[in-house]
Amino acid sequence: MAGNNKLAFSTDGSTDSTPNVSIRASGNDTYFSNWSGSAYSDRMMIQGSTGNIGIGTIAPSEKLQVAGNVLIGDSGSLIFNDPSVKISIPAVNALAFFTSGSERVRINNAGNIGFGVTNPQYKLDINGGVGTALRIAGGGDIQIDAQTDPTDDNKAVLYNDSGKLSLTSGMVILGNSSIGTSAPDDNFKLTLSGGGIKAESNTANPAGYFSSSGDGFALMVKANKSDKAALDVNGGINFNNQKVCSAVAAGNWRSDLLVPASWTLADCRYWATS
Repeated sequence: MAGNNKLAFSTDGSTDSTPNVSIRASGNDTYFSNWSGSAYSDRMMIQGSTGNIGIGTIAPSEKLQVAGNVLIGDSGSLIFNDPSVKISIPAVNALAFFTSGSERVRINNAGNIGFGVTNPQYKLDINGGVGTALRIAGGGDIQIDAQTDPTDDNKAVLYNDSGKLSLTSGMVILGNSSIGTSAPDDNFKLTLSGGGIKAESNTANPAGYFSSSGDGFALMVKANKSDKAALDVNGGINFNNQKVCSAVAAGNWRSDLLVPASWTLADCRYWATS
C-alpha cells in the first residue's frame, strides 16, 4: 500500500486489478473514487493543506463545497457554528430560519412567507409585535398591480412624498376609518381629529357632496361640541335647533327665516308665500 498510496475495495471480495472503490493519496490530498467502467472517477477529496472537503469537486475553496444538490431529511436542520442559528425543515414542504434560538422566518408549503408567523396565511405575513414591522428605505415604494392581470396599467403605487404618504390612484375604504385619531366613531365612515376638511374643485362639479338616505341631517355643523347648524334631508336648514325655511315660492324671500323646529318643508313653503 505504501508503494501506490492507494487502498482499494472490491464489492465481491475479489482481488481484481480494477477494484470498485479506492482511497488514494496524492501529495497531501486524499481522494475517494469509484470505478466507472473504464476509469476511476473522483467523488470526494480532502485538501491536506486547508482541510477543505469537496464533494463533486476536487478544488474546494471552503470547508465544505458541494457541486450538486444537498438533501436534508425530514425534520433535519442545517446548523452553523453558532448553534442558535440554523435552517431547518419544521414541517413537510416547509423551511424555517432561526436566529438566537428562535424562529424568525418561515416559508410554508403554499409558498407563503411569514416573519414572526409560523403559519403564514398570505404571500407575505408579518407579525412585528411592538414597533415598526416593515420599513422600506432608499426611496422605494409599494406597487399593487391589478388583481387579475399584473400587466394592466390599473395599478396603485404607495410612496413617501417628503414625509407624506401618497397614493397614485383612488382609494376605497369599506370600514370605518379615522385621520388624526386612533378611535374612529362607529357612527361615521370617516372620523377626523385635529383639523378640518378642505375641498376644492376646478370643474363644474361641486367641491363637496353630502347625502343621507335616512331621517337624519345630511350635514351637521358643530362648535364646542354643540349643534350649531344642520341641513336636513328635505332641504331645510336648522340653526341652534331652530329651522330656517329654505323653500321659496314665486321669488319671495323673507328676512326673518327662523321658524319653529317642528315645521315641515310644506310649512316653509306656505309661510314663504304668505
